[in-house]
Amino acid sequence: MNRLKGTILRVESAGNVSLVEVAVAGDIFSSMLLETPQSCDYLREGREVFLLFKDTEVSLARELSGRLSIRNRATGRVVKINRGAVLSRIELDYQGNRIASLITSRSAQGLDLHEGDEVIWLIKSNEVSLAAV
Repeated sequence: MNRLKGTILRVESAGNVSLVEVAVAGDIFSSMLLETPQSCDYLREGREVFLLFKDTEVSLARELSGRLSIRNRATGRVVKINRGAVLSRIELDYQGNRIASLITSRSAQGLDLHEGDEVIWLIKSNEVSLAAV
C-alpha cells in the first residue's frame, strides 16, 4: 500500500460524496470519498492526512500527451524494477517518497523501463483513500 502525507486544501461535498484536494510535496492530489465533513471529522481544510492507494491502482506513462480524466498525476524516477513472468513491480522515488506500481510485465516491457528513468504516475481520484494523521 502506498502512503503519502499531505494537507487538505479544499473539501467540496454534495450529498454523501466529497471531492478532497490534498497538497503533497508541491503537487495537488484529489480523493473522491463517500464521506463528508459532517460524517468524518478530519475532513477539514488545513488538516494533515495520509493518502492511501494500492500498488495495482498506480498506472505509469512515458511521453504522455493529450487530455485525460485522471486528476492525479506526478513525476517520479524509477529506482527498482522487479520483473516477473506476468507482473512487474516498479518502485519510484517521488519527492523522497517511495511509490510502487504493479503492472503487467508486457506493459513494463512496452514502456522500456530502466532504473533512473523519469515517468509519470497516475491514479484515479476514486482509488485514493484518506486517513487521519
